[in-house]
Amino acid sequence: MLYSIIIRKSIIIYLRINELNMEQEKEYNDFIALGRKYYPKQDDKGITNFNSVVLANVYPKKKDILDNYGVTKCELFALIMMEGFFPECIQRPLVFGLKPNSFIKRCISYFDSLLSKTPKTSSVVLYRQDHFNSVEYYKELQNKGKHYICSSFLTTSTDDYDNSSSVKLVISPKLDGKTKAHDVYRIMNHGENIKGAIPENQVNFERNAEFEITGIDEKPNIPVVYLNEI
Repeated sequence: MLYSIIIRKSIIIYLRINELNMEQEKEYNDFIALGRKYYPKQDDKGITNFNSVVLANVYPKKKDILDNYGVTKCELFALIMMEGFFPECIQRPLVFGLKPNSFIKRCISYFDSLLSKTPKTSSVVLYRQDHFNSVEYYKELQNKGKHYICSSFLTTSTDDYDNSSSVKLVISPKLDGKTKAHDVYRIMNHGENIKGAIPENQVNFERNAEFEITGIDEKPNIPVVYLNEI
């Protein structure tokens, strides 16, 4: 009797997992079809074509990790974009307050969801090579007593590559699990299996993370701006 109950439960679990996989596959296919509506050019550099090929290669290798965190294929697609392949398509509308198309809007939503499932960082310091904002921008905020509020998904790393040609950010995240920064590299670390590449150890903050500017070191070559997450 007990054996029969266990068998029935196992069958129910198997059928439910299969159903969820089918639902996820349908959502992914619909998502890609939407992307091809907005980005019809399908060469090797096309946004949906290229990222789909990357996903097809990565997904089987990361299946256990994805299942452990509950990350879907659509969320993985958004992560692949954010870790090096067309991140500006997601970030640009957020930075400039532009209205994204329906496909990018879903990418933003999927990355929001992915971050909610990804462990918060325990790093006490993070680094960013900032090619977007000038040191004058941060100085103006500091002089006015204002905080830096990042409307996009602020991308940082646990490592200091010290290769910025503009501004280097040195960021102190909140401690004790209160930070908005998440270790997305734990799910997929761009460059980890590429010969000659350096893993990026990417950490992303949730949208609208806020920072106090605690210091600016105007070095001749690379100014350094120090930020505390608040």
